[in-house]
Amino acid sequence: MSGDVRQSYGLFLGLAQDESARAMLRDQMLFLGLIDLQDTVVGRKARNTGHKALRARAATDLADIIGWDRARGVFYICVPDMAVGPLYYSLYDAACVTVSAEFPDSGKGLKQANTTPLTPAEIEEMVQLLMEGDAPTVWNLVTTHLRNGKSLTSLGDTIQIGASELILRTTVPRQFTDGQHPFDYCNVANYWMRTSDNPYQPRVLYMMANFVNDVARSNKLHTSELERERVGFDRSGRSPQGILLDDPHNQKITHSTFEEYGHNSTHLRDRLLLASARLLAGWPKMPGERDCYGRFMKEWIDN
Repeated sequence: MSGDVRQSYGLFLGLAQDESARAMLRDQMLFLGLIDLQDTVVGRKARNTGHKALRARAATDLADIIGWDRARGVFYICVPDMAVGPLYYSLYDAACVTVSAEFPDSGKGLKQANTTPLTPAEIEEMVQLLMEGDAPTVWNLVTTHLRNGKSLTSLGDTIQIGASELILRTTVPRQFTDGQHPFDYCNVANYWMRTSDNPYQPRVLYMMANFVNDVARSNKLHTSELERERVGFDRSGRSPQGILLDDPHNQKITHSTFEEYGHNSTHLRDRLLLASARLLAGWPKMPGERDCYGRFMKEWIDN
């Protein structure tokens, strides 16, 4: 939390050498990435839009694949960034205060105690409020559902559907990025909740819901355009190759989409796949310098 990059990186490398500490280190990395999220993107020029959570998962997943003992290069790319300021913890602080005030033991036992899934009607209501409600309403809804014994998994799955709805309601090509960031952030959060029993997970549900709702309000995504667009859609002149040109920044949502689709427990999970197709087709492609293969050819092969 101090933002001391050098000391934090050194501590990480020391802990990573201890094989018995790696599971806890992975959990802590994901936790730190998830709580470093600003309270709003509305009216802000400097934005922390969930990137630290994505990098935390990337670093630990790659370490698992290539071996923690051989992952120093991966850690150097990802880990120091975790301590780079400004560090946005005010939203997490608000979640801590809420959970501590509303639940015994600061909500640490909610994951084990809450086992009831949301009903289809409750899922649809929550998705609607994520898109159309104000911040206090959404915040209080999370508290109400937790108070009523709703499971963390069900709530996380429903918020993920809300994140997909951001993409499904976007009509301005450049604004697709605003929907993709909370979608990928929620994917990391749900992955963390599936693979860890960290007692602070209920607090991250508030951050997920706030992030989705904040982007919906920022981009005024109050109404769905999907049904109207389906009626008037014309595919003529759009070849698969023209639509799906390689753009790594676009393609990464496909990974999180299919991962969440495989785990999602709601009756609306097909909307995750619709969101992936919509973003890939609608967001402006970024070829050339931002294309991994193009960059490789320029810097290594043609040089």
